[in-house]
Amino acid sequence: MNKEILGVISLLVTLVQYTPYCRSIYRKQLRPHVFSYLIWGVSAGIVAVAQWSADAGPGAWAMALVALLCFLVVGLSYRTGTRYISKGDWIAFIAAMLAIPIWVLTDSPLAAVVVVTLIDIAAFYMTLRKAIVAPNEESIRFYVLATLQYVLSILAIESYNPTTLLNPLVLTLTSSLLIGIMAWLRLRSAPCH
Repeated sequence: MNKEILGVISLLVTLVQYTPYCRSIYRKQLRPHVFSYLIWGVSAGIVAVAQWSADAGPGAWAMALVALLCFLVVGLSYRTGTRYISKGDWIAFIAAMLAIPIWVLTDSPLAAVVVVTLIDIAAFYMTLRKAIVAPNEESIRFYVLATLQYVLSILAIESYNPTTLLNPLVLTLTSSLLIGIMAWLRLRSAPCH
């Protein structure tokens, strides 16, 4: 399939993923971890620019849109009073900000992607920690669509290399893990009939 078509499909999946999610946050039905999304917004922006510089082409489009939509989630989460901010969250956020100078100093998009990917894993830990306490405050559907979007983005990449592949591959794995854990926790806490 054409890379541009895959890129457009990944954009559409991203919009389908975030539209009901943002609506549910606005209605106070979901309460995402605000710092996870702040970190993911910054890191997705860094990854999108790094992927673009490494010739990902349409494979970088969805990551750029994810960055913008993560900041929308942050705004909605802040509005609804969802914060859950710990010292570890601040450390992960500051580390995400440090990825930018690392890129500038090393002139290596891969170095920035490696740092940001490690930070994304920390942000997933924050969401996982919150999901363990309140498994119904996150959307499994959202992470299923995220996984699909990451896979489509990978297929849309024009030039496969560590800079273009590392982050979406890791995000595919961490999203899948989060889906499995949230589903297991919900099944475990469901009343038996």
